[in-house]
Amino acid sequence: MKRKLVSVCIPVYNGARTIAGTLESVLGQTYKNMEIIIVDNHSQDHTIEIVKKYKDDRIRIYRNDENLGLAGNLNQCLKYARGSYIQYVCADDILYPECISRKVWMMEKDERISIVFSASEVIGDTGKVLMTRRPYKKSCIVDGTGLAGKSYLEKNLFGEPSNVLFRAQLLEQTGKFSADLCYTIDWDMWLRLSCTGLAGYVDDVLMQYRISRENVTSSIRFRALLEDDRTMMEKVRSGGYLKTGWMADAVHHMVFMLRALARMLYMRIRCRGGVS
Repeated sequence: MKRKLVSVCIPVYNGARTIAGTLESVLGQTYKNMEIIIVDNHSQDHTIEIVKKYKDDRIRIYRNDENLGLAGNLNQCLKYARGSYIQYVCADDILYPECISRKVWMMEKDERISIVFSASEVIGDTGKVLMTRRPYKKSCIVDGTGLAGKSYLEKNLFGEPSNVLFRAQLLEQTGKFSADLCYTIDWDMWLRLSCTGLAGYVDDVLMQYRISRENVTSSIRFRALLEDDRTMMEKVRSGGYLKTGWMADAVHHMVFMLRALARMLYMRIRCRGGVS
C-alpha cells in the first residue's frame, strides 16, 4: 500500500543562519513520500539563495510579496499543502531521521487520531541540549478532549509547531491559525485539533526545538504575552469545543503567567539580556 503524502511546511523569515540545518534534517527523513513546502515571509537576508541550492524534486519554494506576519505565513503554508498529513518545521528546529515515520506509524494505528506529538529536546544557539521534555512516561493514545483540558490547565503539552503532525482534512472543522495570536498561536490550534478525536504520543525524542533571542516568541514583552493568553482564553470560551469555567480560566491564566515569567527570566540569562 502506498504511504500517504506528508506536507512538510517550513515557514521562514530571515532564516539564513539556520535554514540549511533544518532543511537537511527534513531531507534526511526515513519517510520519503513528502512534499517540502518552504514559504519565505519576505526575508531581508539570503534565505532564498540558500534553499535554492538544494536540488530535490520534493521541494517547492514560495516567496510572499510582503511580510504576512506569523499567522499569515503559517496559513500560507496550508494554502500550498496537498498532503494527507501536515508537519510544520520551524526554520531553526531539527527533526531526527525517524520523526515523520514514527508519527505516521502512530497516526495510522487508529483513524480517529487527529494529532500526534512526541518527546522533544530544547537546544540553545550552539545546539547544546538544555532539557528533554516528556509529557507522558510511555507511548500512548489518549482522549483528545481530555488531553486538551489537561493542557489548558497546565501548559502546552503538545509542544511547538515542529513537534506535531496532524490530519489535513480536520482544518475544515477547526479552521486555520488565528491571526490575532502570536505566542499561543500553535497551542490554540493544537487544542482545537485535539478535541476532534484521539491524540497519539510517541515517547521517543523526535525533534529539537531551538531557543534564541531570534525566536519570534522569545522577543515578546511580558504584558503582550499576558494579553495574548487572554485572547486565547476568549477563543476557547467562544469556540465551545472545550468546556471551561471561571476556576479553570483562573488556574490557566495564573499558571501561564508564572511560566511566561520563568521563561523570560531564563531567556534573559541564556541570551544575555536579549528579552526585555
